Amino acid sequence: RDYKVTGVQTCALPILMRPEVLQAMDDAAQVFVNMTDLNRAAGEVVARACGADKGLVTSGCAAAQVLMVAACMTGQNEDNVEQLPDTTGMKNEVILFKGQRNRYDKSFVTPGATLVEFGSETDATVEELEAAINENTACIAFVVAPFLPTGIGLEETIRLAREHDVPVIVDAAAEVPPRANLSKFIKMGADMVGFSGGKGIGGPQATGLLAGSSDLMEAAFMNSLNL
Repeated sequence: RDYKVTGVQTCALPILMRPEVLQAMDDAAQVFVNMTDLNRAAGEVVARACGADKGLVTSGCAAAQVLMVAACMTGQNEDNVEQLPDTTGMKNEVILFKGQRNRYDKSFVTPGATLVEFGSETDATVEELEAAINENTACIAFVVAPFLPTGIGLEETIRLAREHDVPVIVDAAAEVPPRANLSKFIKMGADMVGFSGGKGIGGPQATGLLAGSSDLMEAAFMNSLNL
């Protein structure tokens, strides 16, 4: 995954799929399965790896970003799920530190959300984040990536979000390895976190992992059209 920050192009180190991954894909292509059951079962594996209530395999981390925001806006309301990208009547604002803006944050607004920036391109304060939170806030997004500034930091972001009962979603696309990062952000208190299934994980480049709390993950599953 590439990020363009202050004119500098960075790129995550590409890793080829291991032979056992290719073999698993070949084996799976030989049988018919119920895709809903398969996705649920795969999600259980993701959840265990991430120390989360539930998990889901997605079409890249960008898809995980779409689903995280969609889940925060619709909850498990089927009418809301059907209504997207029309967000009338829903909380539809995603707060993001300005210094973490990048080409992939388009995924946050794809389901119909509006992006609300706080802070400057290099720094932010707790007061600025708190001022951005209002009755239309669906979630606060935090991007963990090489060379991106951290603003007030994820720990402080989560603390403040808890005070306002607002979920925190984390884009951690390129944060594996180390393997411990799979569970790091959930342990910190993030409500949902997305990873790339390629890169350091070594899976297909078109895959991603999404993990998080039970209620929001069920909402993400509904928005993924798996049902």
